[in-house]
Amino acid sequence: MGRLLKKTILEISIGIILYELILSVVFIIFSDMIGYTRSSLLAGTAVGTVMCFAVLIDMGLTAEDAVASTNENYARNKTIIHMFARRIIIIAAAVIFWKSSYVNIAAMISALLGLKPGVYMQPFFSNMLNKKYNKK
Repeated sequence: MGRLLKKTILEISIGIILYELILSVVFIIFSDMIGYTRSSLLAGTAVGTVMCFAVLIDMGLTAEDAVASTNENYARNKTIIHMFARRIIIIAAAVIFWKSSYVNIAAMISALLGLKPGVYMQPFFSNMLNKKYNKK
């Protein structure tokens, strides 16, 4: 994993963690109103967060490997295979926890969607970290 990829994953991770914290607070506040237990919502959020980070790392490594490859067909095939593998794993997790009273599937999917706001917040955190480290 290259230095730039590690830095980008760190910046996206900060955004994901911020999103997940806000999501957890919202679930804690509104758990009684929406009719689910706090523990199932927080467990779903935890499972979704772990899956979110796994997807982020896999996407980063797949993209880095595809860019480094000189074979266009290899890069395309690897990207497609990893995309389908990620989707199958997400669907498998949803099927496993579908009837579970311990892990809320809606919270899991909501947490998994944290990848998008994390990516959108990455430029902000990149500028913030660059300013912090360039001062020294």
